[in-house]
Amino acid sequence: MAQIINHTPFTGHVSGVSNASISLIQKRFARSFWGTLGDWLRNQNVRSFKIGITNDPNVRANKYGNNYQFMDVIYQTSSYEYSQDMERLLINAFRDHPGNENIRGGGAGRKPRSGPFFVYVVYNIGPIR
Repeated sequence: MAQIINHTPFTGHVSGVSNASISLIQKRFARSFWGTLGDWLRNQNVRSFKIGITNDPNVRANKYGNNYQFMDVIYQTSSYEYSQDMERLLINAFRDHPGNENIRGGGAGRKPRSGPFFVYVVYNIGPIR
């Protein structure tokens, strides 16, 4: 099961929190040269990740099993459409990042039965293969 990072997700309209959401993920994935060098020396590089939508982060983290080590819940909304917009925006922002395992552009998965809806990123750290 992916360990859920204790983080308060952003809320509100996508346009108001998109930059903060991207910045949060960049802090995890694309830190400064010295941070990246230190991560490499400690084998703490982000090697694979996936962005998605769920209505229950705990259940979703459990369904990933051992495929991912961590889940960071980025965004929460009562609007499924907003969650789709945020997922698409984040997938597009990190489309060319090494380790991205998103196949589709986002927003096209199976709709959870009810909200609230959460946009998350799951990822693994370790030596880059």
